Amino acid sequence: MVLGEKTLDKNAPVIAPFSVGKRVCLGENIARNNIFIILTGIIQKFCVRKETSGDKYPPQSGLFRIPPPIKLIFEERT
Repeated sequence: MVLGEKTLDKNAPVIAPFSVGKRVCLGENIARNNIFIILTGIIQKFCVRKETSGDKYPPQSGLFRIPPPIKLIFEERT
């Protein structure tokens, strides 16, 4: 299927947190706008960086792949 200039692969995994079609979430625009406002506020007020510690987490195997925890440092901008 071709939409505009993009080609869609029917076998590619799709993430649809707000659903699609007739049953689309009515609050999607509000949720996306709130996320944008919160993240831009954090980026404006803080310098965010990853903590560089020697902690290396081994990959976890099992039914679900869970990413290792990431420690962040928030420094207030002056």
